[in-house]
This record gives sequence, structure tokens and C-alpha cells, in this order.
Amino acid sequence: MLQRIAFILWLALLSTRPATGQSFPVQDAVWQGFQSNIAGLDTFRQVACGDTLIGGRHYTPMLSISPDSGDTTYLAAVRSTGVRSFFVRPGETQEYLLYDFSLQAGDEIMLEFVEFSGSTMLKVASVVTVGSGTNIRTVINFVPTNGLQETWIAGVGSLAGPLYRGLLNPSEYSELQCFRLADTLAYSSVDDAQCTFSFDCPVIVSTTMVEQPGLVKVFPTLPSDGRVWVANTGNQVLSATLVSALGQPIRSWAGLSPGRHELQLPDLSSGLYVLQLKEPNKNIYLQHFKLIIPR
Repeated sequence: MLQRIAFILWLALLSTRPATGQSFPVQDAVWQGFQSNIAGLDTFRQVACGDTLIGGRHYTPMLSISPDSGDTTYLAAVRSTGVRSFFVRPGETQEYLLYDFSLQAGDEIMLEFVEFSGSTMLKVASVVTVGSGTNIRTVINFVPTNGLQETWIAGVGSLAGPLYRGLLNPSEYSELQCFRLADTLAYSSVDDAQCTFSFDCPVIVSTTMVEQPGLVKVFPTLPSDGRVWVANTGNQVLSATLVSALGQPIRSWAGLSPGRHELQLPDLSSGLYVLQLKEPNKNIYLQHFKLIIPR
């Protein structure tokens, strides 16, 4: 199996273009793969899009997309600085190393897991360069763990999936099937027909005030404590309605006079929601604000 993946990887990398020259793509990127455990196979789909500001630094939200319902789950915020990339967990400000493509054979690296607490130690077995000209990528192979070998590809991530590096367990593992950058298939280990899913980024996310044209400002659009602030900068009293990604009303607020208002959000599952604002007795909404809520 590993030999098959390595061969397909080699052919794929020779024919693709570089992923924006970064160690890890942070815009318009889509990954698809499968996770295997005692319950069987399960498809995972993850995307990187939008923008969020944490501690004065710009990050890109990583979202998980349910293959069945299309619901989104906020997984982490990521940023890239040349050969290294970093992540921040939802609701936190502590930054951890995600990838380091400056590693050489024999180097050891301690990595925090992304989606739960804990860490793992990896040792580099080999570093190779594939492709030619402007299509060169660094590939790092690590010493096998539990009989499984982890591989990183510059501009793509881990062959286990973009966030699943270091999780090498023979009874529960994941494998990347395909990777798209700006709708261009840049890596595939399966038939192209299985890698046709695409995703349009639904929101520009920020943990600071979002300047919107019009009469209303909403911040943050990535709440970590269940609160959203609405700044009514016009001279009309407004109403607001929070709806799910499927269009189902969840909660409404009336009497939002000119000024600043705090909206207490109910307990919600992770995902995408829309806050609609309008003037009373009018059926036309002034503005829509898309919110990504992590838990």
C-alpha cells in the first residue's frame, strides 16, 4: 500500500504546479481523504479559507465539511511563514507548530496534536525533492511508527490529511485521497471522479470588528465566548434573526436602537450560522453576517 501511494505521489508531483510556494496552503485549499477505524471507513473533507486575526496575526480558518449534510465545523486557525506553518486551536491564543519543511534526515521533532491535547515525537528518515523547474516540492519521510510511515509534502500537508500528522495507529488511521488548490487538482491517489467536491469560502472571518458597508457592524464573527456585538450606526431601530445554515430561525432580537448591543447566543453546535438584520415592518434585510461558531 505504501509503495502504491509513493508511486502515485511521485507521478502527481511531477505534473502539478507549486502550491503558492508555501509550506502549507492557507487559501482556496480543499482536502479529501478517508479515516479507518473499527467502525469502518469514513470520508473526511477539510478546507482552508477566510481570514481571522489572533494576537495581531492573520490566520486562515480550517473547516471540516460533513460529506452528508454539508455542515461546517471549525477545527483550527493556521498561518504559514515560508518553510514553517503554525496552528491555534478554537477558543485559544496559544500557537503551535504545524509543519516544518526545514527538517533534515535524522532530525527529531515534537508536535502537538491539533484536535485534542497531547503530543508526539517524529524522527526524519529521509528528505527528497521531486519535480523539476518551478514544480519542485520537498517530501519528508519519517521513521515508521507502529509499522506505518508518515510523509509530508510541501504545499499539501501530510499524506494522513492536512491536520492529522503524527497520528499513526494501525487500528485507526487516515489517508489523503486528493488535494485541490483553487479548484485545480494538485494531488490524487484515487480516481479523479472521487475528488470532484469543491467548496466556496462562505465568509471572511475576523476576531476584530469587521468593517461592513452600510448601517450595521457585527463583531466578532468568530465568537469564542457565545457573544456577538452589533453596532447600529444608522438612525433606525433594527431587528436581528439568527438562522442556521439550513435557513431555520434559532433566535430573534428586536429593538436594536442606534448604538451598540450585545447579543447573547444560545448554546449552539459548531458550524456556520447567519445573522440577518432588517428594519421593523420591512421584508428586506439590510445585511447578512455569516458567523462561524466553534465549541
